[in-house]
This record gives sequence, C-alpha cells and structure tokens, in this order.
Amino acid sequence: MSATDQSAVITGIGVVAPSGIGTEEHWSSTLRGEVQVAPVTRFDTSAYTATLAGEVDRFQPEDHLDPRLIVQTDRWTWLALTAAGLALDDADYRPSDHDPYDTAAILASGSGGNEFGQREIGRLWSQGRRAVGAYQSIAWFYAASTGQISILHGLKGPSGVIVSGEAGGLDSLGEARRAVRRGTRAVVAGATEAAVAPYAMTCYATSGMLTAGTRPTRATGPSPGTPTGTRRARAAPCSWWRTPRQRASGAAAATGGSPATRPPTTPTTTGSRRRIRCTSRGRCDRHSTTPG
Repeated sequence: MSATDQSAVITGIGVVAPSGIGTEEHWSSTLRGEVQVAPVTRFDTSAYTATLAGEVDRFQPEDHLDPRLIVQTDRWTWLALTAAGLALDDADYRPSDHDPYDTAAILASGSGGNEFGQREIGRLWSQGRRAVGAYQSIAWFYAASTGQISILHGLKGPSGVIVSGEAGGLDSLGEARRAVRRGTRAVVAGATEAAVAPYAMTCYATSGMLTAGTRPTRATGPSPGTPTGTRRARAAPCSWWRTPRQRASGAAAATGGSPATRPPTTPTTTGSRRRIRCTSRGRCDRHSTTPG
C-alpha cells in the first residue's frame, strides 16, 4: 500500500472546554445551545478593552494530574494532558502495548504557557534571577504540551506542534492524517489554549483581534450593529487517529479548531476518569480512579 492510499480514521475524542469536561458534557451543552462566553473572572479586566472569554471554570487539575506534574507545567498543558488522556480512554488505546515509534503527538497552540511564563517573569523583575524556577525554561514553550504528552505516554513517533492561529486545531488534524499516510500507526492530535491571562490578553488586544463587546450573545461579528473580533477561550480538544486496521469499536467522531471547539458529529462515551501520577523517580504514569 502506498502512502497516499493509507486511510486515517478518528477513534477517540477528549474535550476540556468551557462547554464541559468530556464529550458527553460538551455535546449536551452544544445541543442545548448554551452560551459559554462570559465576563472574565480569573483576573480584573477593568483596564482592558476586551472583557469576555470562554473559561473552563469547572476544571480542577488535581482531579486529573499528579501534584508534582502540576507544579512543572502551565494550565494550558494541564488541559492538554487531560484531554489527551480522555481521547486515549475513548479510543481504548494504550501506547505501552505498542512499539513507541508507532505512536505520535501533533498538537496546535497559539501562545504556549502564558500564566506560568508571566508568573516567573514577575519573579525575575521583583526578586531577581535566582527566584525564577527551573521549569520556566520548558513550561512556557509552545511545544511543551506536545512534549509532556509524549513523555508521559512514551510516544516516540514523529511528533510536532502547529502554530497557525484559529485554524490550528484543524491544521493539526491534517498533519496527523499526513503522518498516518507516511506510516505512523496512531497519532494524538488537536488543539489546546489557555490565553485568559493578563499578559496573553494584553498581547492579543494589541493585535486588534479581540472584541470590545460586553454582551456575550452579540460580541462577535462581523454583522450590522455588532463589534467585530474574536473571543479567546480556554479549550483542549484532542482526538486519536489510527489506521483502519487498528480502529477500536464504537463510532468515530470529528473534532474542530482552536481555541474554541466544534461539536463531534456523533456523541461518544468516555471511559473511566484518569489521574496521572509520578513515581519517586520522576516518571509519570496513568491509573484508573472512579468511573465518571
């Protein structure tokens, strides 16, 4: 079979978004037509022209990640690790059961670890260079989530990160499809973003891309009588791609862009909730917790 003849299918999906954690919550919110954009609550936006965003306010990293991994990474990576774990569960795929070079991770991100980077830069300004943590060197980097997922799950296939703005999520799916056609047997793909933070919002505001509207239901355009622009969201949709011969049972689903998400064409059921833990030697793994 030539590379161009190789097909790719989506066999698992994981979502951590303003609309919910997991495909069931996300899809139910979508069907109800709920507006998930609201005034920012994570920091004071009174001095900002943009005051609306989609926040994942029900997400608690301690429910999904080991505390030692939390302190090493940004919230943006917490969302990505959780969404990737949900996608793996949904696909019933365990990378450890396969050759590590058979599995890859290709994600999209627009700006990387904003909150972590801002905190450490603030320490540099106020306390000097010795106050900056060692993990600053990797946590802010826009490829950090791809790297952390690869390390956690032992993925050694051709991994990467896509930086293409709002189209990043869809572009990552296209790159995953190309990886499968080139011979990679499975790819975790999708987009992750956590740009609702002072530094990131300031950067985006200078671009003129953010809406100045204050009513969530009318804050995007263009349309007559409404402001133009986009709303920033925190979201982490991930999907699991495989070649057809590896396809797990259950319906395939589609996932959409970054930073907001598009609903799957078919609702799927996530498996057990997973928590990521680290051993005393610093190696992390996953184990089942309570069903959910």
